[in-house]
Amino acid sequence: MATLPESEALAGEFDVPDDVRPVVDRVVSFVEEEVLPYEAEHAAHVGGPLDYLDDDGLMKPETRAMQAEIRERSADAGLYALHMPAEVGGGGLSLREMFYVQEAVFRYGTGHGSSVARAMLAWTEGPSPRWSTSTRHNAGSGWNRS
Repeated sequence: MATLPESEALAGEFDVPDDVRPVVDRVVSFVEEEVLPYEAEHAAHVGGPLDYLDDDGLMKPETRAMQAEIRERSADAGLYALHMPAEVGGGGLSLREMFYVQEAVFRYGTGHGSSVARAMLAWTEGPSPRWSTSTRHNAGSGWNRS
């Protein structure tokens, strides 16, 4: 049976490649130095859906303001829209490169109980009406609340 040389990566080994390491390090530093302290300062608005959503399931004004602040800070740090082409002002990262960036961010949580990811989830306008409406009508009893 043939074996791979030790220098060859095996399936399941996902060390950050040298060409991606600088941007991953910048993202991690941004989360630790900017997002975590900001989130701690505004903990009352990111603790859970009851904290950052109004009665209609939309973001509260305070949450929108936090979103704008984090977007501005990430843009100032050169980290906003890393997945978009550089020609339109993005970071120009490939899907492969974004995998490592997202993995680094998700190390702070997936959004189901961790503070950073909960705040990241709050940066959306809620479920897409386009998808949630059609899904509810077609999903059967899973969405039936009667």
